[in-house]
Amino acid sequence: MSVAVAVLLLSAVFWIMPDGLRLTPHAVAAPPPLQGYTIAVIADLHAGASFIDEGKLDAIVRQTNAANPDLVLLAGDFSGGMQADIIAAHLSRLEARLGVYAVLGAGDVPQDDEAPMIGPALEKVGIFVLGGSYIVLGTARGPVILTWLGEGRPIRLPPGGTVLCLAAAVPDLANVPARCALTISGPPHGDQLALPFLRAAPVRRDGGRTLFVSPGIGGATLSARLDTPEISLLKIQ
Repeated sequence: MSVAVAVLLLSAVFWIMPDGLRLTPHAVAAPPPLQGYTIAVIADLHAGASFIDEGKLDAIVRQTNAANPDLVLLAGDFSGGMQADIIAAHLSRLEARLGVYAVLGAGDVPQDDEAPMIGPALEKVGIFVLGGSYIVLGTARGPVILTWLGEGRPIRLPPGGTVLCLAAAVPDLANVPARCALTISGPPHGDQLALPFLRAAPVRRDGGRTLFVSPGIGGATLSARLDTPEISLLKIQ
């Protein structure tokens, strides 16, 4: 490999790719109450890390709103050093007819007792944080129960309705409760450095369960990426 090619590859991985942003549509099958709806998924934000400043947050919000999604889901790992109230202020501008909802990731625990927590900051600006809880969304074809899928936590939900599960970490699809007709999660840590053609498909199925794994925006350890940061737009069929 020549020096020029090596420099080009390193530039792409450490500068060109992580500095980008795209909104990518994905066709996903789900039961009738969700069919025809669009869900925007923003995962692994890591706001404050390299290439993810306030301007990038504004771009994420603009592209998401321009897609006119019915629902916006935020799949954890919000902070990469930016203050919680600043992150929440930018995300408060997200718009969706059925609302904006979030789950927290392992990286959302503050580093010290004085640091503001992202959960309360999101709640303060009107973004509902699912944590061992659920909310019932009314659709034209019946209720959809949106709930948090936490590791080792049983889901206790009212009977009836189609269940949509949101997780920050990728669950083992075989162990996802049968009531989760569609599960949405952020990517595994370090997944942004995996070769795209070696990754598992974003849409995975096992029996009657479907899992969508978003490639996400940032990275847990490095700002380098082998793909472009993505806002995922699920078109439910």
